[in-house]
Amino acid sequence: MAPSMTSSPLHCLTFSLLLALLARSVAIPPSSSPSRGGRHAHSPQHSSAYIVYADHVAKPSNFTTLEHWYTSTVASLSPAANSTRFLYVYDTVMHGFAAELTVDEARRLSNTPGVTGMFKDKAVHLHTTRSPAFLGLDKDSGIWPDTDFGDGVIIGFVDSGIWPESASFSDIGLTPVRPSWKGRCVDGERFNASMCNNKLVGARTFTAGTGAGTHTEWLPGRNEVHDFQSPRDKDGHGTHVASTAAGSEVPGAKLFEFASGTARGVAPKARVAMYKACGPMGFCTTSGIAAAVDAAVKDGVDILSLSLGSQDHDFYKEPMSIALFGAVRAGVFVACSAGNSGPDTSSLSNVAPWITTVGAATMDRVFPASVTLGNGQVLTGQSLYAVTANRTDFVRLTAVAQRLHSQGPGAGQGHGQDRRVCWRSGRRCSTRRRGAERRRQRASLRRHPGLAYGGARSPGVHPPCCQPRRP
Repeated sequence: MAPSMTSSPLHCLTFSLLLALLARSVAIPPSSSPSRGGRHAHSPQHSSAYIVYADHVAKPSNFTTLEHWYTSTVASLSPAANSTRFLYVYDTVMHGFAAELTVDEARRLSNTPGVTGMFKDKAVHLHTTRSPAFLGLDKDSGIWPDTDFGDGVIIGFVDSGIWPESASFSDIGLTPVRPSWKGRCVDGERFNASMCNNKLVGARTFTAGTGAGTHTEWLPGRNEVHDFQSPRDKDGHGTHVASTAAGSEVPGAKLFEFASGTARGVAPKARVAMYKACGPMGFCTTSGIAAAVDAAVKDGVDILSLSLGSQDHDFYKEPMSIALFGAVRAGVFVACSAGNSGPDTSSLSNVAPWITTVGAATMDRVFPASVTLGNGQVLTGQSLYAVTANRTDFVRLTAVAQRLHSQGPGAGQGHGQDRRVCWRSGRRCSTRRRGAERRRQRASLRRHPGLAYGGARSPGVHPPCCQPRRP
């Protein structure tokens, strides 16, 4: 059972964290919902991950533990059953387990006494120095210091992991975590438990389900992307959201020379517990998320923060929402992101009424910059970089281009007249012109990185390499 949430400072801190989530969210484009059956659904021998709900009080007396009962039940389904098919056991926010089953095994298991429900696992995707001031928080007076900046509060993040070396997770000036805390840090690939401290008080991994069954079809190419088999963050999303909510003060933080100042989370003295449930490319599973939530509540977190979700509005049969319901019943405050879709109808994520669903807002600052063209015209816009020019001459914005002799169908095809060159991030990605001209273009690009498309078949028409790419 989590500690009581009745204290006024903790209520104030919770309110502040909600404001922070409202002010800042990470935009990761949503993916379309995967097919529940997958392309192998017709094959009775193909296994998929299932989440099985069980009536724990119905455990036969000859089984010493619930896990013993669950594993024995799965093993009885097939002579080929083995322990590697068993993914998670849930015993805090809900009761049951996750395992890989064939369609036939799932059908037979659903009729087994003690099984109260079953759902196929599914994919879920991951949805600055100025934020506190933007929210009107004053470090010297008001709601912020009244909460002691979250000192002693433990926030559990279910996300992509954490980069422990970040200065945002320094424990300088922090007292030891409370004795009742049961969380721990677990060794793994490029992650040692000794990397945790009085700031990062927990780091575990729940990504077993990201390699199960049809999950490889939900996100093609995902298995080709290496991920750390540890709490270490490959994606960066988890590190970001943890530092936004609870990052320690980091003086002199800036982004490409912009926004220099002291970076801090809304609760800079709060403790961070990371439960990694998302693998490569922001891919998560409901079985892993439920296991992470189960562990977090058992460890004793005060707050759960999840910046991930799906647009499944049938929350009464959605494993993530059910697990979070158990967390709320245990006294844990739960905040989830509203997602990156919309503003269409029914475009929100995490709509269960027991979840505090938080949307995003636009920050109140921009980074203006101007560009002076060769004809003297000055264009004003925004820039990602703040640098001082060390030269006064002009840089050509486009490579040499040549109009086609004809705008008719098939013009330039096979006649060497269609000079189309496209660069992205200082690299040529397509060309129809070879030889000395291409070498000159490459040399120019090395001298002036950042050049863009030069030449086109006709006004407003771009070759495929220069079309906007979907993330």
